[in-house]
Parts: sequence; C-alpha cells; structure tokens
Amino acid sequence: MLQRAPPAQQDLEYLAGFFDGDGCVTAGWSKGSCRLKVSQVSDRGEASVRFHAAFGGGIYALGQGRGAQKPSVQWPVSGQDGRAAAKWPSMKTAQLQIAAAWPQCPQLRMVDFRKLKQYKLHCHAPDGLSCSWAYIAGFFDAEGCITIPAASIAISLTMTQRNRAILDCILAFLEAEQPGVWRPVSNSGPDYRLKCSLSAASREALQKMLSSGLVVKRQEAEFAPTLNQTNHLEVRESLAKLYGNQSRYLRFDAAGALRAKNMLLLLFVADVGVIAVVVVICC
Repeated sequence: MLQRAPPAQQDLEYLAGFFDGDGCVTAGWSKGSCRLKVSQVSDRGEASVRFHAAFGGGIYALGQGRGAQKPSVQWPVSGQDGRAAAKWPSMKTAQLQIAAAWPQCPQLRMVDFRKLKQYKLHCHAPDGLSCSWAYIAGFFDAEGCITIPAASIAISLTMTQRNRAILDCILAFLEAEQPGVWRPVSNSGPDYRLKCSLSAASREALQKMLSSGLVVKRQEAEFAPTLNQTNHLEVRESLAKLYGNQSRYLRFDAAGALRAKNMLLLLFVADVGVIAVVVVICC
C-alpha cells in the first residue's frame, strides 16, 4: 500500500482553519472509534476533496436535498487516518487528540466522551492557537461571507463563530497585517462577529486569502473586487447568485437596493435640513 505524502504546511493551515469553522469530532461513549467529519453542499465540496487528498477516508452522500435545500456530502475519517489529523495546529486540537487516542476500554471511553463534550463548549479557549493567511482562508471558506450592501458601493467581509476565542486570535493577526481596518469582535445573538467594511482593505484581504488557498469561495472572492460606481447592482446580483439559496429571502433585489439608496438619501437630506434650521434659529 502506497504511503500518503504529508500535506504541505500551507495546506495543513488551510485545513485547520476550515475544520475549526465547519469540522466536527463525534463519538458515542459506547462506540469503538471517534470520527472527524466535514459536511458541505454537494456543489461546494472542494474542501472535502482537499481533506480526502490529505488524510484519506471517503466522501459520501449525506442528504438528497429537498425544496430549497441542496444535496450535501460528508467527509468522515477515523482510525489511523484520523490519528494523522491530530497534529493540526487547531482550536480543536484537544478534540483531535482525544479522537486520535480513542480507547478500547468502555469505561475510559466514557471519561474521554465527557472531556470531548467539555471541549465543545463555546467558552473553551485553547492555548497556543496560531494564525496565518492560509488558516484564515480555510476559516473564511467555512464561516466567512462577502457582502455588497444594497445602499452603498462597498465590499464588506464578515466571519462568524460561536466561540469568541478563535475570532480574537484572527483579529490579533489581522491587526498586525492590516492595522485599524477590522472592527472589534462583537455580539450577534448567540454568535460573535468579526467584520471589515472598508473596500480597499477587503480587496487586500481577499487577495491574500486567494493566494493562500481559498477555494470554496474563490469565485466570489475573484468577482467582488470588480465592483465600481457603474456596476454596483449587477455585481451585487451576480454575487448573490453565486451564494445560491443562502439568505435568499433576506436579500434585496435590484429594485429593493435602489429603494434602499433613495431612502438613505431622503434621510440624509432630512438630517441636513434639520441641522440647517437649528443653525438659523441659533443665529
């Protein structure tokens, strides 16, 4: 049997970032093995292919799809292949190490199963978490979003996660790479959010991620920077189509985007009018 060559460092960092965003370590205390899983919609399965190439396992149909829900695929791995993945420099390293050393003894499995549940808590903050553009590319492929607002000609990048520690680590790296352009991590319901709303910085970050292995959102990352004063609605509409059914009922169409622009203009004019009246009265 041919021995699989270890993945390159950049590939490893990308996979760690994607797994931290969308990966899962699962086990029942009574089961004889612990599994690593990554699930994606079937027409966006590029990351699953990269995991398979790096660590083996297989890619299987997960769901057939129904209505607006698309078919999905899953990459699961366990055993020897799963042990190779325990070396990832990941927020989930503790979970991966448990998976790699999953015991045969049922009593010890129960102990590790409880540890695994503890590490899955959203307040878990691992030690020694490192970051790189390749890691961010993987994480952004899993949990990132490129947005062109309906009422302004701008490109925004957002990363969302329930565990704040990972976003704080990414922000610290980005502050060194792009000082002062990323907003502090903020709450959004049960999730935390890291956002950049400056178009120039967003373009630079997308280029860095493309150079570092971004693959699932590659089309969006290459297309969004073509935005200019004359093609705002067209680029926004095309970007929405690339995202498919995600937030399809929350997005403005071209007519809605134009109405949003006009409403903001009216609010601005009204505010300026109020300020002018106040100035006249005061004078």
